[in-house]
Amino acid sequence: MKRLGALVIPLVLALGLLLVPAAAEAAPGTARATVIVHASPSLGSTVLASLKRGTYVFVVKCTAHWCKVHRSGLDGWALRTGIYNPYYGSKLYYQFPPYTPVPGRSTRSIVR
Repeated sequence: MKRLGALVIPLVLALGLLLVPAAAEAAPGTARATVIVHASPSLGSTVLASLKRGTYVFVVKCTAHWCKVHRSGLDGWALRTGIYNPYYGSKLYYQFPPYTPVPGRSTRSIVR
């Protein structure tokens, strides 16, 4: 019996360590207005539900325009601008910032 306990306890601990990071990555979020939840990150995909303003959800991850949200009994994708989340942000972002010229440098020649 001691031998079985010596095998089961490390297995349970390892399983617990695998599950904890997945739960820790989810961040709280709130619906800014009525938000439609889709089955995939596409406006043409199946509509699963709609969330009323102020509904709390867990934001699992976000892309440039979509956030994967979780609520009890509901997993789907919502438009990023419809979900307020302090960790992922609700505004669209650039993967690479737009080109801005270096201050003080100009491609024009100086005419005197």
